[in-house]
Amino acid sequence: MDAVRAEYVVGLIEHARLPVDFSQDKADHDLAEYAGRKTIPDGHGLFWLVAARERVGRLWFGERPSRRLGRTAWLYELEVDEPFRGRGHGRRAMELLEAEVRARGLSEIALNVWGGNDGARKLYRSEGYFERAVEMVKELR
Repeated sequence: MDAVRAEYVVGLIEHARLPVDFSQDKADHDLAEYAGRKTIPDGHGLFWLVAARERVGRLWFGERPSRRLGRTAWLYELEVDEPFRGRGHGRRAMELLEAEVRARGLSEIALNVWGGNDGARKLYRSEGYFERAVEMVKELR
């Protein structure tokens, strides 16, 4: 969770252009139900991505209620460590995620991606994901 929180704060600062203090508070608020946990919550999955016996990243998803479907899978994080990017690990992780979500009887995976994360957006699009909404902001000074 410490790594998830740290990367979330960086994303809020760098991509959402939010102030540091606000970003830290928002991360604490958004992740409060998971902070300090020693076990994975029911309906969630946390996986280490491993290639050639070396950890190359992590994937975290959870089931969420959906008014339309009853339940849906939410991809909270897919992180491939920098030295291992561009080698197909993210694509393989998405394939395995789909198999896990189907095995749980769910029919949809949803996620958010930072606007500036073109690599992730390209991966998700190539895997059949589409943009349902895009939030845009103009800062007035």
